[in-house]
Amino acid sequence: MSRFDKYFSNIQNKESRLYRRLEDLDDLIYDRYFNSFEGKTSYTAIVLSETNATDTTGPGSNSTRILPIRVRIEGIHTNQIPDPFKEIEGLTGEAATAKFRTLLLSHPLAFPDTEIYADSAASQPLNQGDKIEVYFSEQGPQNYGRQRGLRYRKVITPAPARMEPITGISLTEDFVTRPSQTVGDGGGIENPQKLNNVPDLKARVEQLIPILQEAGYNEKITITSALRSIEGQIDAMMGNLFMGNKWHPDAKNWTNRTYADTNLKKLVSDNFDSNPTISKADFRPILAAYVRPNISKISSHPAGDAIDIATKNRTYANILVLKKGLDEALSQGLVKMYKWEYIDGFPKNEEKRKTALFLAEAPQEHIHITFNKLKGQ
Repeated sequence: MSRFDKYFSNIQNKESRLYRRLEDLDDLIYDRYFNSFEGKTSYTAIVLSETNATDTTGPGSNSTRILPIRVRIEGIHTNQIPDPFKEIEGLTGEAATAKFRTLLLSHPLAFPDTEIYADSAASQPLNQGDKIEVYFSEQGPQNYGRQRGLRYRKVITPAPARMEPITGISLTEDFVTRPSQTVGDGGGIENPQKLNNVPDLKARVEQLIPILQEAGYNEKITITSALRSIEGQIDAMMGNLFMGNKWHPDAKNWTNRTYADTNLKKLVSDNFDSNPTISKADFRPILAAYVRPNISKISSHPAGDAIDIATKNRTYANILVLKKGLDEALSQGLVKMYKWEYIDGFPKNEEKRKTALFLAEAPQEHIHITFNKLKGQ
């Protein structure tokens, strides 16, 4: 009997025909939802739960304990479990919370893929809505097709906006989506006392906070520098140009990318090339002689129009959300310019910074923000 005769014989019988249809349907489902992942070793997932790190203490501890997170894997869960973000559209309050919680618990837990190191990507707090890379530690034919041990390792795309956790409930289970509340009067600033002697600058920073929060950045900023004397500005520049008593390898590049004044760029470049062994103490008076009479062209700190904010120990994704808020502040005319110093414009540093909380090559990293004058100033 030929294969066609056997097939034709099978479909004459009602029960055989039904069985054949179910077999064909099963093959279609397998091809649609499983064969599409053949050879795939990593997946993209959306973070459903918020911060995944808490402080802890004990022998051998680095004071950070990593918690598992709930994730929704694109492709795998897309057609099997309802999307909790879409399902609560139009809902508010307890109704939204209850529905989101129910669907959240239908999704798997993922654990970090590495030992817990302070500069590991896996030890960085994640935000609800981040797209991250995940993989299964056990998968493939050797495990009879089963996939076990879901792990996450890095952020692919940061969340478009931050979500706030419900207080007092397990971080791995329950979160509510709600708009951020803006704060003023120094709120959103870790150390507002830095601005006590510059009320106009403090007013502008306080105007910035709600803009950052509207963009999804709901953390306090830490100001490392605000108003400086001219001598203080010279000292700060020297700290960026030198590492110890030697030129910083990126001194020329940093000057060219940080300052608009061409004469300053030439001063640094010429000395860097012609005096490679000049000491920090010997170069300071050379720099100071030019900076003092030209300070208005070089820095806005002595005029009380600029701040530097800390970025160390903040995730790359976290800073991208912050920069999104600064872009909005630029468009509104509050901010004149900003730069993530030693990261923006340094491709190698930026690539490394995506998976580290700080770089040994860039100990001076921070975001510099120059504000426009307030009306009437």
